[in-house]
Amino acid sequence: MSSQCDALARLFRDDDPETVGLVKEQLVIKGESVLPDLRDLVNADSAIVAAHAQEVLHTIAGKKSAADLEALLKSGAEFPLEEASWLIASALMPWINLEEVRAVLDGWGREVLHRLGKGATDQVSVLTAYLNGELRMDGNAEDYYNHENSVLPCVIETRKGLPLTLTLLYIFVGPGPESLSTGSTSRVTSSPDAGRSTSIRSTVEGCSLLPTAPISWRASRSS
Repeated sequence: MSSQCDALARLFRDDDPETVGLVKEQLVIKGESVLPDLRDLVNADSAIVAAHAQEVLHTIAGKKSAADLEALLKSGAEFPLEEASWLIASALMPWINLEEVRAVLDGWGREVLHRLGKGATDQVSVLTAYLNGELRMDGNAEDYYNHENSVLPCVIETRKGLPLTLTLLYIFVGPGPESLSTGSTSRVTSSPDAGRSTSIRSTVEGCSLLPTAPISWRASRSS
């Protein structure tokens, strides 16, 4: 461990919460330049040091994702819906392992392609039977205003979400529009992920009806 890591470890172990808080603030300001030291400290023997280091890492990652998303939206350029979804998730919940989530989504996409390769012709029915029927994807009518319903990795884990996020899952898992039986002529932005499309017209069937009360909440950013 470097001398810089040793110094940070001592500061993280300080008994004064204000001192520890100031150290964290300065590290967040320094941003990516302190990431190597923080990653080393995550594996420290001290649980307190490791927890503080992990918290700062998450805060830096969340700020970077939020900045990247803002730049992407302001650029006016076309961008994949899936990329934006991951940036939103990382900005709100930077501790989520997106590689693991992507792997789950890729697996679902491969399963749908496998089923379509066995001769199924109605792709919407195949998606609905698999995602809603077998994986039990459904609207979260019992906890509609929970902000996790709007965060794609959370929806993938809980199998509950809003109509918008459920529709996004159908889009991302779907094989693309080139053989859709719906006759859609929607424009598609290709994605490098496992043959999944980033923008297709999909129909989410079979999901529970959600409350019709006006939506007034705003997703709060986690630190």
